[in-house]
Amino acid sequence: VREWVEDCWHRNHEGAPNDGSARTRAQCRWRVVRGGAWYDSPRMLRSAYRISNFIYNQSSKLIGFRVARTLGP
Repeated sequence: VREWVEDCWHRNHEGAPNDGSARTRAQCRWRVVRGGAWYDSPRMLRSAYRISNFIYNQSSKLIGFRVARTLGP
């Protein structure tokens, strides 16, 4: 299943945070979708594969999300 992530879409990784945090900004209308689905070609099945998706897009394609929480002191 493709995974919708917090990062705002940017064509490449230039200027991305180097601490592993998400690339965010106010008024972000396009997000990153990573990975692929069962009907995609093998090159799309990697978590490194990324495409953009409009935040209000309602799609019948397989797009999921993962809820994560930072654990700290």
